[in-house]
Amino acid sequence: MLRRCNVLLRRSQGEQTPPQPGRQSDPAHCCTGSARAGGWGTDRHPGGPPTRKGVGMSPQNTSTPAVEQATVAIADVHRADGFNPRTDVVRDDDFTRLVLTIKERGVLQPIRVTAHPHGGYELLAGDRRLTAAHEAGLTEIPAIVVTEAQDEEDRLEDALIENELRVDLTALERARAYQRLRHGGRTVKAIALRFGRSQAYVRTHLHLLELPDELHAGFADATIPVSAVTGLRKLAQASRTAAVALAAEVCRSQQQDEEPWRWEDAVEHPLDVLLSLPSLPAGVYDANGQCPLEQLDLSPKAIKGLDRIEALTGSRPAGLTFTRASFQTAAALNATLGEDYRGLILGADVAAQLAADAIADHVKDLKAQRQRTAELAQQAATDAASETPSPAQGEPDPAAAEAERKAQAAAEREQQAAERETACAFNDRLGRAMVDKLSRVKLDVDALRVVTTIDLAADLGDLALRGARYGFPGWVTEETTKGGKLKRTYLPNSSEAAARARDYLKGANTPGEHAGRCIALVVMAWFADERAVAQSNRSFKTVRPSGTPWAAEIPEILERYAETALPGDERLQQLIAERTRQRAEAAANAARRDEARQIVDAVTTVEDPATVTAEQLDAAQAAMTDAFPSYSMERYDAERKLKQLREHHQTGDPAQATVQPGSDG
Repeated sequence: MLRRCNVLLRRSQGEQTPPQPGRQSDPAHCCTGSARAGGWGTDRHPGGPPTRKGVGMSPQNTSTPAVEQATVAIADVHRADGFNPRTDVVRDDDFTRLVLTIKERGVLQPIRVTAHPHGGYELLAGDRRLTAAHEAGLTEIPAIVVTEAQDEEDRLEDALIENELRVDLTALERARAYQRLRHGGRTVKAIALRFGRSQAYVRTHLHLLELPDELHAGFADATIPVSAVTGLRKLAQASRTAAVALAAEVCRSQQQDEEPWRWEDAVEHPLDVLLSLPSLPAGVYDANGQCPLEQLDLSPKAIKGLDRIEALTGSRPAGLTFTRASFQTAAALNATLGEDYRGLILGADVAAQLAADAIADHVKDLKAQRQRTAELAQQAATDAASETPSPAQGEPDPAAAEAERKAQAAAEREQQAAERETACAFNDRLGRAMVDKLSRVKLDVDALRVVTTIDLAADLGDLALRGARYGFPGWVTEETTKGGKLKRTYLPNSSEAAARARDYLKGANTPGEHAGRCIALVVMAWFADERAVAQSNRSFKTVRPSGTPWAAEIPEILERYAETALPGDERLQQLIAERTRQRAEAAANAARRDEARQIVDAVTTVEDPATVTAEQLDAAQAAMTDAFPSYSMERYDAERKLKQLREHHQTGDPAQATVQPGSDG
């Protein structure tokens, strides 16, 4: 090592040194790899190798500064802010070994300093050695003193090489160092040549600094790999919040999930990651999902449109679903991610404008529909008047009645068409949400309870016919008729639906995907709106949980899955509220029946029937009538017993109070 220091000193003074035995004379041989010039990359000595100027440098920086070797006091060495690419000395196992080595053998490789204008020295390279020497208890340290002035970029290059050849810099530290060199006038090509890196490598690190600040910490602690920079940058150019949300979800899954997202998959398919989130980040909207209008900054004109819709229909829309035409408009503005049937619209301003256009179109449609209804009624009245003679005074007008009937029929058809359109739109949203967000779930208690309670083997065809056939992407075919109307064709029977469901389940590759796809089929069957088809084409199947101990919890579990996949959807919330009300009514009815049974048992099982009062009999009769409004065998048996007790009260004969099997009282 002493010989190496002397060689360095002679080189700094312009002397030539012969090649050493066993080492090539080509200075580039000192690099790690043939392209890495300008350093002693293969030397991992705790004291560190010297920083050599002039090897592999760009033509912009070829001079070698004058230096001299000296021993300086550690207290006289100052660190200049900004000239060390490393933000802090990493106190890891390597650093601990360095401290122990210095305690035993001293500092074998000098640090690099320059004279400070206010006295002492300014550190150029060797921050780890200086810190380790101080912690080892040394008061002095060997140093190479640069006696010739250097510009800031030269000093930064020295410090950057010094760090890169020892303990690797973090990606963020390296990126900031490259950025400072660029600001100092270095080209990407010159930086790449100086440090033996490819130009793509340097550019990738510079692009890292273009990412949102929220992501920088991930590169500082290596949570986010440099390989993800390009994909994250592309996403951030469209939506910075989307890039931050994607990175946060991947980092979270790698810490918590059994089947975490891989970075290469996440940046290649960002849509899959974003659609798996419980809620989309701000300014990002599901192109085919329900967009709450309260989240948008609507223009005054759009708000007036909502007022007009409320006046025409009696209700004010709380949200809307973007059409494919809306998605195509956003795509023309480079504000989309993915394809139209499962894509995202990026940007609150874009979404607000699309919503305003949709509101205006809806107002036009409502006005046209109202006008058509009036025209049909007028036409029916005209036709009836031309075909029917005028009625006598005081008699009902058949023509007017017929016109009213036709107008009512036309209104009913319009209403049915609107309901069918609403059901189709909801089924499309629900189906896409199932495929996008429930095709991969965490294997927790809820997932296991669903897959063990629903008999998929026996009911697969019925489940698919009841749910997936109405809205799973690709399961519904659409075509335009000659009259310009859109025709939707559904799978006709359970066998074809079961075949499609089996193909869907076969696409699962992991346990989480297997469970998720099963749950998606069940949730779709639980909530799909069958008003999308004519009544004669409906399946009328119901999801019936088997008799597991947790069967009663399945409805609430399915509702949670649905809300997670389709948050804020108005129609879904209506269905959940309706199902919740039905369950509450069923529980209340069951409680009333249990209470009625207890009242009847308390009256009919007494040892002495004479102690039963008429008021008790009346109360028992009223309880049974209230608990069992429809006549049933249980109510019949209870009323028979009560009737026998009443007859005992009337006759005073104890025999009349004994209920005889098969007796009708």
